[in-house]
Amino acid sequence: MVDSINSEKLKNTIVRTFHDSTMCGGDHMRDLLVERIQHHRRRSTYRRGYEWCSGSGPLGYTLLDENIVEHITFSDLYQVGIDDCLATAQHNNITNSVDAFLSSTIAGIPQIDALDLVVSNPPHCWSQNPLELYSRTPFLLDKDMVAHKEFFKNIKARLSEKAELFIIEHDDNIKDVYISMGEQGGLTFIDWYDFDTNQDGLTPHKLLHFIA
Repeated sequence: MVDSINSEKLKNTIVRTFHDSTMCGGDHMRDLLVERIQHHRRRSTYRRGYEWCSGSGPLGYTLLDENIVEHITFSDLYQVGIDDCLATAQHNNITNSVDAFLSSTIAGIPQIDALDLVVSNPPHCWSQNPLELYSRTPFLLDKDMVAHKEFFKNIKARLSEKAELFIIEHDDNIKDVYISMGEQGGLTFIDWYDFDTNQDGLTPHKLLHFIA
């Protein structure tokens, strides 16, 4: 199957470049994510945002386009996704407001300024990939939650004081596992929001909210 390249204009000025395999569902949930951030925001401006497991950056570029963050950092283990993030920055002449790193871990990202806002729609499958509908997307599997464990172990050291994290997850009866990983990493759990898009019969999503 050919992984076609596409573009979309966001609500304001940014035109985003992406391949089919780098969307990973973020486009379906970003408006709800922004709504929750705006409702609960603790500061007028988040200077530096970060999208973990970014793909082509559907969440992070939305934050930048809507002036929620002044700068956005992306990371992903998929080279095509990082290439898409960088292409969007170049095409919109906003390279000074964007960083993008190819890395499967938080520890593997170069040292950057402290992050004020973290968002993500990470992989939700732990032992196998049952989502044949999205078989074109190479990275839906986080076997044994290895990436999640590493993220929650190491993200606190990258955050500013009272930074906020909004992480989209599946509601698969392991809420306490997510919360425990975050708290063990030094984060404070705030809430578990109903974030149900329930598209195509997929497991309903929830939104984890932590602060540093």
